[in-house]
Amino acid sequence: MRQQDYGLGDLSDLEDGEVIKSAEDIRAEWLQLRRGKFTASEFHRLMTCPSKQELPEGAKSYAIEKAVETLTEMDESDRYVSSAMQWGVDHEQAAIVAFTERTGHTVSATGENQRLILMADLIGCTPDGLIGDHAGIEVKCPNSKTHFGYCLMSTAAELKAVEPKYYWQIMGSLMITERQHWYFVSYDPRFYDAKKRLHIVKIARNDEDILALFERIDMAVAYRQRVLGG
Repeated sequence: MRQQDYGLGDLSDLEDGEVIKSAEDIRAEWLQLRRGKFTASEFHRLMTCPSKQELPEGAKSYAIEKAVETLTEMDESDRYVSSAMQWGVDHEQAAIVAFTERTGHTVSATGENQRLILMADLIGCTPDGLIGDHAGIEVKCPNSKTHFGYCLMSTAAELKAVEPKYYWQIMGSLMITERQHWYFVSYDPRFYDAKKRLHIVKIARNDEDILALFERIDMAVAYRQRVLGG
C-alpha cells in the first residue's frame, strides 16, 4: 500500500477528535481510543532488525497485541500509572512553559487539549504539543540521571542510538502530521542550575527512515488483519 492511501497530512482528527482532558478517567478514555491502533509511542517495536525484509518476531507480537485489543475489553492493568509516569504528567506543562520561554515558540494542543491524530483509522500519534503548521514537541520528564544523559545529546543520530523508541516516536509523528521537524525536550526541575533543567534537541524529518517505518507499519497492519481473519 502507498503512503497516500493512508491519507497523510489529514489533521481533521486534531480538530474533531476526542479531547484528552485530565489524568485518570480521561487517561482511560484516551487508552480506549488507542486500542487496536498502531501508535507512535510503540513504533520502535516495528523497527528492530532493520535489514529483514519480513516482519521481525517482535513486530508480529505487537501486531497480535493490536488484534487482541479489538477482541477484548480493557482491564485495570491497562490503566496503571507508575510514580514515574505520574511525575511526567505532573511536570509536562512546566516543561512546555520552560520551552516556550527559551525558544519563543508558541505551543498549542497541549495538556487537556492534546488529541489523538489518526492516519486511516489504524495509525496514530498524540503529540505533546504542536508548533504552527511545521513542528511539534515531545516532552520527557525522566529521573535526574536519565535527564543528565539526555543533556549530553545534541543530534538526531545520538537520540536514535541512545533512545531509539523516542526517535521512532518522533519520526512517526512527523510522518502522520506531515511536519518538518520535532523538538525532543527533557525537563527536570530538581537541578540546582536552572540552565540544566531543560534540554532541547531539534529533530529534522528523515524521509528515508520515515519510508522504512511506513513500510513496517504497512506490513504490521496487513499482519493484524490476517490474524483477525480479515
